[in-house]
Amino acid sequence: YFPEPQPAERISMPIHNHPGSDYVKKHFNEPLGRYETYYIAEAYEGANTWMGFKDDEST
Repeated sequence: YFPEPQPAERISMPIHNHPGSDYVKKHFNEPLGRYETYYIAEAYEGANTWMGFKDDEST
């Protein structure tokens, strides 16, 4: 039995890996591997993902 998730638990995405170039080329037709890749196993209604930097972040 697992209790209903609380809102704070809905923000993490712990299932991730670091695919190499061969895997990425075969499955996504992209030339280079990735530092981080996430698998979304379940999403709640209204869920969304964010990509990029925060407004006050510098590179």
